[in-house]
Amino acid sequence: MSYTELGTQIAQRVASRIQLLGPFTSIETFLSPVEHTDFTHPQDPAQYLSVIERAILDLPKINQSAGEDIWYHTSSFLSQADVMTALAPIASVRGDTFTIRALGQTDLDISGESVATAICEARVQRLPTTVDLNDSVQTPDPDGHGRRFVITSIKWLNDGESSLHSCKSPHPAGFTHSALKRSAARCAERQ
Repeated sequence: MSYTELGTQIAQRVASRIQLLGPFTSIETFLSPVEHTDFTHPQDPAQYLSVIERAILDLPKINQSAGEDIWYHTSSFLSQADVMTALAPIASVRGDTFTIRALGQTDLDISGESVATAICEARVQRLPTTVDLNDSVQTPDPDGHGRRFVITSIKWLNDGESSLHSCKSPHPAGFTHSALKRSAARCAERQ
């Protein structure tokens, strides 16, 4: 079995465990032992494993050579630390960032030309925390509030989409139309 196939199998096992347990709120909780029957160590039932450790143990071929087990903590043994060393520069806890563009345009004048156009580009980040801190992270509010979104910056663009000026939001704003307008107004005041 190739390294790519083994890596894919580990990733699939980690993903299925995350679906079982719900999202992790920090890297620390992701790497910590999970006190669940599916995560007990096969040789020591009193010891619990993390998601990555369990995924590695589920694939015995990873830590075997010529049919023999590789000793723990040798250079050939794959551990959670080895996996996280590779993932550390890109690992985050559901902190997705995306860009939203909005266009505002006035009605046409007598000659059929638009009177004014404004293009706003907002960078929005989804955080692992919930909107209501009393909500469970695994099952957010059924009324649809769910995860917290913050506007991290707003940029005004010209018709050719080149930046006229940019403004970083000094503090998180809610992801609503009125919050976007307030952030844009603060940005305009500073310009």
